[in-house]
Amino acid sequence: MKEPTGGESMNIKRACSGLITLALVLLTGGPADANRPLAGRSLRVEPTEGGSRSLVVLKSAKTTALATTDPLPDPRIQETSILVRWSGGAPVHEGRTERILLDPTKWSALGQPAGSRGWRYHDPSAARGGIRSISLRQTARSGSLRWTARGPGWDWPMTGPLASMDLDLQIGDQRLCSSFEADTAETRINTTAGRLSARAMPGPAQCGSAVCGNGLVEGPESCDDGNLSETDLCSNDCAREQGPAPEDPAPGTTLLFENNRLHLVGPSTALQPGRLEIEPGTAGRFDRLPLGPTALVYEADMLTASHAPDLGPSSLWVYLDGSTTNGIYAQARILFDFEDDGIVDREELFTAAPAHANRGLDLYDSPRFPRLTAIGAYRDLENGRIRIEFRNPLMPPREGPEIRTGEPVSSHAASHIRVPFVFSEIERIVEDTPPLPALYPESILCPAEGDARCAAVRTGGILAPEARRLAREAGLDAFRFQGNHGSCAGCHVPDGFDLAIIGYRDEDIRRRALEHVSAEKSEAIVELVRIQREEHALTQLLHPAKFRPLQPGFAALPGNTPRERDFAFLRHLAEEQSLILLTDVIDSRAKAELAEQQLLALDVHKLQIGVRLDRWSEDTFHGPSHIGQDPDDSAGNTGQSASVAEWLPNLATEPLPDQDEAFYASFDRYAENPTDLAFWRFYDRIRENTGSHETLLTPADQRAFTWMQTKYEAIQVMGHMLRRGTLAAPDTTIDQPGGTDEASLATSIARNPFWRVGDLIRQHPLNCNHPDGCTTFPEFVPAESREREQNIQSRILQRAWFWAGWMVDDALLRSEDDFATISGDYFYPLHHGVWNGHYAFITARMSALKANAAAKIRPWHHARAGHGKWASIRPFLVFKHSEFQRPMVGKSDPRYFWNQRLMSNLARMWLYLVHADLERSGSAFDREGTAKAMNFVRLNWLDSVDPGGDRAATDQLFSEIVAMLREADELREQHHTDDLYDYLPVDAVVLD
Repeated sequence: MKEPTGGESMNIKRACSGLITLALVLLTGGPADANRPLAGRSLRVEPTEGGSRSLVVLKSAKTTALATTDPLPDPRIQETSILVRWSGGAPVHEGRTERILLDPTKWSALGQPAGSRGWRYHDPSAARGGIRSISLRQTARSGSLRWTARGPGWDWPMTGPLASMDLDLQIGDQRLCSSFEADTAETRINTTAGRLSARAMPGPAQCGSAVCGNGLVEGPESCDDGNLSETDLCSNDCAREQGPAPEDPAPGTTLLFENNRLHLVGPSTALQPGRLEIEPGTAGRFDRLPLGPTALVYEADMLTASHAPDLGPSSLWVYLDGSTTNGIYAQARILFDFEDDGIVDREELFTAAPAHANRGLDLYDSPRFPRLTAIGAYRDLENGRIRIEFRNPLMPPREGPEIRTGEPVSSHAASHIRVPFVFSEIERIVEDTPPLPALYPESILCPAEGDARCAAVRTGGILAPEARRLAREAGLDAFRFQGNHGSCAGCHVPDGFDLAIIGYRDEDIRRRALEHVSAEKSEAIVELVRIQREEHALTQLLHPAKFRPLQPGFAALPGNTPRERDFAFLRHLAEEQSLILLTDVIDSRAKAELAEQQLLALDVHKLQIGVRLDRWSEDTFHGPSHIGQDPDDSAGNTGQSASVAEWLPNLATEPLPDQDEAFYASFDRYAENPTDLAFWRFYDRIRENTGSHETLLTPADQRAFTWMQTKYEAIQVMGHMLRRGTLAAPDTTIDQPGGTDEASLATSIARNPFWRVGDLIRQHPLNCNHPDGCTTFPEFVPAESREREQNIQSRILQRAWFWAGWMVDDALLRSEDDFATISGDYFYPLHHGVWNGHYAFITARMSALKANAAAKIRPWHHARAGHGKWASIRPFLVFKHSEFQRPMVGKSDPRYFWNQRLMSNLARMWLYLVHADLERSGSAFDREGTAKAMNFVRLNWLDSVDPGGDRAATDQLFSEIVAMLREADELREQHHTDDLYDYLPVDAVVLD
């Protein structure tokens, strides 16, 4: 899109930050008419500060045509779009916007019942094509439409003198249209100093039958994709082009993975052994070990491959289930016949492994149950055979356990062996896709006019290239020098990039560096930070006191206490986010589905909350900072004299002896080309190649360093995001053989440290009256020493880091393996009692995320199976910690109205969506658990949040849900782990 050049005073240039408002009145069209021509009263185009343009059509006179006798469709449910077209002038210029799809979550209903007085669209960011607001007002006798656009999103190329303009607003099957023309007698136009105003727009006789750009192929059009792309096969005048196909994308990095796996695929019987296949299965099954000495056998033949000693010895990863056989053991033996001549050339016997009697799979793996004996040597396979046998080693003989076979890799339960032979190579091309940029608001940036806490960007005295290179090297050497209590690189990004992009002053960097290194080295570090800012063109720096990494909405909502900020959060959800859960009553499936859609569509990076996350660094030199963090600390005393509630660790993570050169070389290679792939190659070295140079004498000392090292991992991930200029966490599976679906779950968890930082403090808090032991620090670490304040700061840390973890793993499926983490068990109670609005919101959004977690039905591991459906127990693990007391406030509390509406609507939403899922799919995951959860919703939950409310609709929904559950297919299998729903204080529902 080219930037328009200057022209006559009537020209309309690109409106980069301007304002457009159209107000129109219905001209014709009866109640059943899908096309509604509109007449406008006034139009104004005027420049604003900076030279951009504003286009305004003022509010129209009232008209009976928009009376409530002819209601409009619900734009929250029906797709709504806007198209603006213009033409005229000399030279003749014609143009249009793209078909602008409006965000359904930005609509709110007017009147009671909802929509009876019309609809309002409000999006201050104007993210969808520059559309900021729409007001559709209806009364019993009249109505009007007002439309506003402004901001960077309104960047359509309006050039040349303007002779006509047309507007089309589509709401479902209803089309509202209007136009004005400069040569129409009824239209009066004034143009002075680049301003344009028009009045008395009569509107068209009818809406056009063929409008290019509305996404519909009409009349003579050959195509209509609604966009303004110059490279696709549909031209912008809606005549299909036969242009060249898009060029192939530039090649990325090719990764080759050696495949030495053989997967167990059943069935295996006494008459016919199962198979060992290079490719995994597609549908899992169980094979039971037979009674007595008979083995369960799987084998592969006609194998030709060279021995690969670098792959190590054989290993096994087999999944057992003892729930149907009351436990029992299995012992594996791998046999090699390298030429398939009937002679066993090598035999490997492994330690027996138990299968427990409880539900769920047990992993039989060689790291925990290693090889006992090996007879014979490896050599090349020449049309050879590999066989694995399983026997029950106990006497007297018993039947069982069962072995899970034939599972796809994506289920994380694909039983297989790994042998030192390469059977195939897996090729994966990894491309570095530029991430979405982070658009930080000015409120958390260092102001251009200067700030007492912010660095001044150097404008003079910039070093010559060679001097700069030498200064950079000296700065890196100083930054990585292990001085007093470690190096600066041991607590920061290893090249100081975090100090550069966050606007720390030279004085603060120097003062804190002097705690660790000499004055000469501290000056070298200050110069390194200056050079980083210059080399990376960092002119807009993050404010050291206002930047809180991963803070939803960039800054917490206003308020001096948690209760005030909780109230502000509920109002924000209702008035700014227009969530139907707070603005209407969920009394239909359509509204429930809209509520679900709104929860899923929320951009949590832009959603302001009341909880304050930690700053990158705390500095008591600049005064108190933690006031209002916790309800039990209203005076804000916790952390004022000493605090570890910050991102930076206070115990340095240093390369192990003889590892520093390789460790920093890995980082420097990444910093030269900061892709996700290069980052993970550096990150994976942290646990393997680093440790503490401090003396760690006690388990509490080791716990302290483990926590600090996890924070160090977190600042490296966040540092990578800052370097890439994005809020999107790096792809943890980019270097995995199968991509996202088949990636190693353990790898993804290891690369997601955020939640783990909070959970380590949950397990071992700062206060030492905890039964599982506390986390204590050496004397030089500035930390709270008073038990009450330690307890408060432990909660502050957990709450902040759990929110950070939720920002990067919203369904909590790749943060930890722990059942409590996956269910969010410890996240909810940190908000109970005071942060009730936040608690209710977390419960609502978490349930929607878990019900929509794609492709998570089959995985067996812990609480992961059953995700991806509403008709499942999994979304309702959010009940934990609210089974006896819902997060409600008292009636005298100003939050009560929003809190009560959110909680009661949430229950009705759940019932409608479970009902819809059952009706659509005819299946459920854990039928009995789902029935009990829904019984809890319609009784205990609603009775506590909406006492005395009408239960006719919800009781009918529940009755139909139970009837459908009785006929539904059960998706839960015997090996899926037990769910903790027996705690629900409600009767079970008999289904069979």
